Amino acid sequence: MKFLLLSDTHGTGKNPVGRKDDIMETFDRKFTYVLNYAEQHNLPILQAGDLTHSSRNWDMLSYLVRKLKDRTVAIYTVFGQHDMYLRKQPRQTPSIMQILMESNMLVPLGSKPTLLGNCNIYGANWGDNIPGIEHDLNTRKNILVLHAPVSLKEEYPGHDFTGPGYFLKKHPDFDLILVGDVHRMFTAVRKSRTIVNTGPMLRLEATEYNFKHKPSFFIWDSKTHSIKRHIIPHGKAENVLSREHLDEAKISRQELEAFTATLNKLGSATGMRKAKIKKYLKNNVKSKRVRAIVEEIINGPEKRDGHRHDKEEN
Repeated sequence: MKFLLLSDTHGTGKNPVGRKDDIMETFDRKFTYVLNYAEQHNLPILQAGDLTHSSRNWDMLSYLVRKLKDRTVAIYTVFGQHDMYLRKQPRQTPSIMQILMESNMLVPLGSKPTLLGNCNIYGANWGDNIPGIEHDLNTRKNILVLHAPVSLKEEYPGHDFTGPGYFLKKHPDFDLILVGDVHRMFTAVRKSRTIVNTGPMLRLEATEYNFKHKPSFFIWDSKTHSIKRHIIPHGKAENVLSREHLDEAKISRQELEAFTATLNKLGSATGMRKAKIKKYLKNNVKSKRVRAIVEEIINGPEKRDGHRHDKEEN
C-alpha cells in the first residue's frame, strides 16, 4: 500500500511580514494540488500536525470545510502545537482540527492503531508519549505519525531535539515514522526502516533555509519500503520571499550597538550636550526607529501627570 506523506502545512490567510504574495492563494494552490494528486493516485494522506497556523482562525475553518467536505481522499493526522488552543490538550477546547475531526473530515491518530491495508498507523500529538505497538498485530507494517522536535541539528540556542537516526534506533517497532514540528526536510533509512520530515509546505519565513527549500510531499510504499520525493509546484523564493525587514532590523541593531559603543567611549552622558548626540544620530544612524528611541531617552517625557515640563537647555 502507498501513502502520501506531508508534514507541517501551516494553513493561514494572514500574510507573514516576509511574504510578497497572497499567502491564502498560495496555500490554496498548494493544498489543492496535494489533494488532487492524492485522489488521482488513490493515496491516503498522512499529515504530521500543524495543519493550520492558528487553532482558531475561523476563516481558515470555513475554507477547509469547503475544501474537504466533498473529497474522497482521507487525511490521517495528529495535533501540532499550532493546532491546539493555548497549547492545551486537543480535546479540552474547540479548535479547527477538533471541529474537522468531529465532522469526519479528518481522521485522528493516537495510541490505538488505525488499520489501513496492511498497516497499523499510530499517532502522537505534540507533547504526547510515543505509543507502544500491539504485538498481536505485528505481522502488519507499523507506522508512527508524530509532532515532536526531531532534527538533524540544533536550530537555535538551547534547542532540545532528538536526531532522526537515534529516534529510529530508540523506536525499532516502527517501519515508517513521519514527523513534523521542525521545519527542515530530512530522510533517514536504517535497514528498510524510514524516518522522514517533508519540511514545510508554506515557507512562512524568509530564512536562508527557505530560500533553498522546495516544498514537497513524499510517497512511501509499505510493500517495497521505498520512499520518493514529489515537489509541489511553487514560486521562486526570490519572487515570494523578502528579507528587507530582516536586513532593516540587522542594520538597526548594528547602528544601535555602534551608538552605544560611542557613548561608552565618551563616558557618562550626563555632561554631554544633547546637540552633540543628535548630530551624531543624524550623521551616522539611518534607522528612524533607533533615532526616535534615543531622542526620547535624552529628551525625557514632555508630559507627566497632565503637566508640560520645560525642556532642558542644551
